[in-house]
Amino acid sequence: MPVEFKRQDKCHDIHEQIVCDSTKLVMAYDGSGRRISKTRWVKADNSLEWTKERVTHYTGIGTEIRENFTENDSSTKVVVNMPNGLGRYGMESDDGTRKGNDFYLKNHLGSTMMVARVAGSDTPAEVIAAYDYRSFGEQVTLIEPTDKVTETFTGKELDDETELNYFGARYLDPMLGLWISVDAAGQFASPYLYAGNGLNPVNGVDADGDVLLFVPGSSPEFKAEFARAIQYLNNGKSSSVFAAL
Repeated sequence: MPVEFKRQDKCHDIHEQIVCDSTKLVMAYDGSGRRISKTRWVKADNSLEWTKERVTHYTGIGTEIRENFTENDSSTKVVVNMPNGLGRYGMESDDGTRKGNDFYLKNHLGSTMMVARVAGSDTPAEVIAAYDYRSFGEQVTLIEPTDKVTETFTGKELDDETELNYFGARYLDPMLGLWISVDAAGQFASPYLYAGNGLNPVNGVDADGDVLLFVPGSSPEFKAEFARAIQYLNNGKSSSVFAAL
């Protein structure tokens, strides 16, 4: 059963019994729970008919296929991402001409801070997007890109329609610093708080929504202090996070 997302109160009407507002998302997942497509439907005011506007297909091998639909036409754009989140190859304009390669400049958490486009070997790089982030991932766009940048906070995609970051295992509300589903790994006292009960969004990343990891360079003293804090929050019980310390 598809899940509809409403912009203000997020997940809405899983049984499709209530009419959503003017935008509806339908997600599709494979057998391992990985998202393989996102379809955006729109509806005009006072209309009962939904129209497909955009479909993004995620291949799982670093390529996105973006389909856009208008009343009388459709277009397809293939986005090829570089390995290890370095950028994307050969971005194309709507008429099919190559615009160059995009390179992501990231901070220690893997969050994209700036996107630089290089059109050719003898052409200076152009900054086409720039971001900043609050501690728990709320995105501040400094330069708005013309092509959607998929990798933002800790390298994860921000769905514009829901204002949630897709991590793989679950979705994060970056304004609240909360997951919208429970922690399947059971690491912490709270199953919803991001980055270890909200203690450590600056030195820890959650690679896929399952397990908290420390970024390289975190000192042993810091890790030990963090472990003691987690043990206190868990009422003295040990946690699987200790295995990483």
